[in-house]
Amino acid sequence: MRHEGGRTIREMLSWTYSNPLIFEAKYEDLIGDDGMERMAKTFAFLCYPQDALPELVAIARSVSIFHGGADCLGHVRDGSAKQWVQVFDERLKALFIDCFDDALIRLGYEVNHAW
Repeated sequence: MRHEGGRTIREMLSWTYSNPLIFEAKYEDLIGDDGMERMAKTFAFLCYPQDALPELVAIARSVSIFHGGADCLGHVRDGSAKQWVQVFDERLKALFIDCFDDALIRLGYEVNHAW
């Protein structure tokens, strides 16, 4: 939190989210994308031909950790959203808020600190 994770959070807070040349895709959006609509939009944004999208989406689905196709090598615990709610105890939550204040709220992950 005070090292690499903190650097990532600070970068997320300083990112310009309104750049039309960049396709934004949150982890939470992707793991809830059972119909793979978000993935199809991603490939379309990358200018793949429309007729190629079904095959590309099928390939993405087949290797997705969220659909059981990929081996988890320790980087991802599981395919669930908002894991901080289960992982952070009260001490860790207090430390996170002390370090990053309302980062989860500003980034659209939470509406308050009651998580």
